[in-house]
Amino acid sequence: MHGSASRLSSQASPAAVLEADFPGEADIIEQAVLRAFSLKISSLRSHNRGRAEIAFARQVAIYVAHVQLGLTLTEAARMFGRDRTTAAHACRTVEDRRDDRLIDLKLEAIEHSIQNWAFPRLSARLHEATRPERLQ
Repeated sequence: MHGSASRLSSQASPAAVLEADFPGEADIIEQAVLRAFSLKISSLRSHNRGRAEIAFARQVAIYVAHVQLGLTLTEAARMFGRDRTTAAHACRTVEDRRDDRLIDLKLEAIEHSIQNWAFPRLSARLHEATRPERLQ
């Protein structure tokens, strides 16, 4: 969004609030995923698919952006230089792999760190954006 959060209407989506107020969400997700998978920053930002481990870490980042932050598949994909169909595939792949307990634990840790970063701030901003104006 090009406007500020104070100008967001009551129909403002969580993504609109995030874009207006938290432009670094991709960096936070990247850091959580990179630490969980012990990877370098350049690996997630690469235009190439990379090794299977790197591709899966990128899929996790897209999944977290979509599921935890409520971004659309298009928005989540765009954060990591991919398209909507790639994001949809990423989300399906991550969900399927959550049956593996070790992967599920890693995802829970990533999700927890994202929740601690985003949700308190997002909740406050959404509350402000949807609160009716006070009568003066």
